[in-house]
Amino acid sequence: MLISTVLFSFMHVSVKFLSGFSVFQIAFFRALISLGICLYLLHKSGLSLKGNRQSMLWFRGLLGTASIFSFYYTLQNIPLATAFTISQLAPLFIGVMAAMVLKEKISNLQWFFLILAFSGILLIKGFDLRLTSLDIGIAVFSAIMTAGAHFTIKVINQDDPPVKVMTYLPLVSLPLVTPFAIHFWKNPTILEIFLLSAIGLLAHFAQLFLTKAYQQEKAANLIPFYFLGVAMSILWGYLAFEETFNLQSVIGMAFLIIAGSPDIYKSLLMGKKPKVS
Repeated sequence: MLISTVLFSFMHVSVKFLSGFSVFQIAFFRALISLGICLYLLHKSGLSLKGNRQSMLWFRGLLGTASIFSFYYTLQNIPLATAFTISQLAPLFIGVMAAMVLKEKISNLQWFFLILAFSGILLIKGFDLRLTSLDIGIAVFSAIMTAGAHFTIKVINQDDPPVKVMTYLPLVSLPLVTPFAIHFWKNPTILEIFLLSAIGLLAHFAQLFLTKAYQQEKAANLIPFYFLGVAMSILWGYLAFEETFNLQSVIGMAFLIIAGSPDIYKSLLMGKKPKVS
């Protein structure tokens, strides 16, 4: 899960760099590259495309597609840190879904770290009151779709291998996004081609490690790692976009680091490797 978080942070920064491109063209490159890799791995492994829980796989593809479009919109239309902040509502929805559907118990300590992490997010950026209701609505919608897409991985569990689960996201999104990508197409430079391609590669491997993490661990135990991603986004914002942070931001980042570390510390103390990938 830690590896997935790092890769996703690189991908989000790349999307921000490409604000001059439509979300459809960016999503097109992501889907095209990811689908090519997935189909190659399926063929190499001798696996068929048909899954054991076919309807759930298609449903996850739809949720993931909606999540990508809406999140890319927020990255391009509202401040970077604010976009990440609102996106971190997703773990809250995942925890609720896990408790309601899978009957996974969230311990009092996990709730404490969850609250601590969310408090850290508010300290780092808070909510930008200049945002329109539409911007906020799309950002929250993205968080809900992300939670649903990630949660279905846990529902599918071990019924299908990770590469098969992953294939259905680009399989659904590519035909949906292609007409819009063509309509809003912008010819990229060499650097922009590199970034567009990198988004596809980063997204693929981030999804791979994310899928494995959700199939191997309780959903509630993975929640804190999302908040580590926020701290990383603040760092990239400072390095790439010259975003600065004050004392409250530093305190908020400390909260996120503390909240994201318990499972790793516990594994180290028990002499086991943490399940982060």
